[in-house]
Amino acid sequence: MNEDKVIPSGRCVRLLQILLRETDENHKLTGPVLIQRLTAEGYHTSEETLRTDLKALNALGYTYVSSRGGKDPGYFADCRPFTPAELKLLLDAVQATGFVPEQKTRDLKKKLASLASLWEAKGLKKSEVLFNTRKHSNSQIYYIVDACENALRSRTQLRFKYYDLDFRCKHCYRYDKEYITVEPYALVCFEDNYYLHALRTDIADEAEALRIYRLDRMEKAEKLSAPISQRAIARVEKPAEYTRSAFKMFNGEEVTVTLRFPKELCGPVFDKFGEKISITQLSDDLGELTETVRISGTFFGWVDQFEGKMQIVAPESVCRQHREHLQKLSEQYTQ
Repeated sequence: MNEDKVIPSGRCVRLLQILLRETDENHKLTGPVLIQRLTAEGYHTSEETLRTDLKALNALGYTYVSSRGGKDPGYFADCRPFTPAELKLLLDAVQATGFVPEQKTRDLKKKLASLASLWEAKGLKKSEVLFNTRKHSNSQIYYIVDACENALRSRTQLRFKYYDLDFRCKHCYRYDKEYITVEPYALVCFEDNYYLHALRTDIADEAEALRIYRLDRMEKAEKLSAPISQRAIARVEKPAEYTRSAFKMFNGEEVTVTLRFPKELCGPVFDKFGEKISITQLSDDLGELTETVRISGTFFGWVDQFEGKMQIVAPESVCRQHREHLQKLSEQYTQ
């Protein structure tokens, strides 16, 4: 291969690396400095070849800005995929995500910061935001997410081991540490955790086969070759059902309930159910919402946190369950 054809292309790539890593709008490099840098690294460079390389980069979509004369002349890259503000949002999201362990959080932050210039990266690493996040310790989380997504994409079964935590934060495996095989149909991110919605393959009754698993409690997740059944496929094709209501994340009977609450609780209601819900205004200070939820202690706990201002008004069966729930709690503290 002709060496004259290799060196210019290598020089062009190296020029791009320098511009991307060492320049931004507030930190430019002049033409003589760029020529000196490239020459010192063994690339034959002149004003003419520099202009040629810059034009070549521009033609490939790697735009740069030339600022001649004035107080701050020079060149800087203007072709990064993310602005500093966008990278800051991504960095904060990684930092705030509980299911990504500490070490992997640090690794991700470094990779994201490397997409900015050296100068911008320094500012990105010094976050002024405080995060009340409890990081989990499952170092397999990337592989688990990947296995779940691959199984969902190929509509095949998935197997994994699943555990809970004891008083000493030790793993207590379910099913004697044997593999669980499921038919996955939805992967949902909810309140700082990933959850897999699936059907147990060893349970014939569909209602009883329904399961929700936290990904950070899985181990050795593996996509299988066996396809999922038609009952699972039917659920794959209705993803909105698993994200419409926050309380569908918990096990329990699925029921359409009506909640009544004052205007001051509109914020918490929209936060929980989303801003696309429709609230019926009963008066200047009173509204109602009808939504489908899974009836669970978590749902009742959310209602009760508002000290009686939030009421379940229908159906009567759920109102009765709520009263029984409160009665059990009361008895625990009156014995």
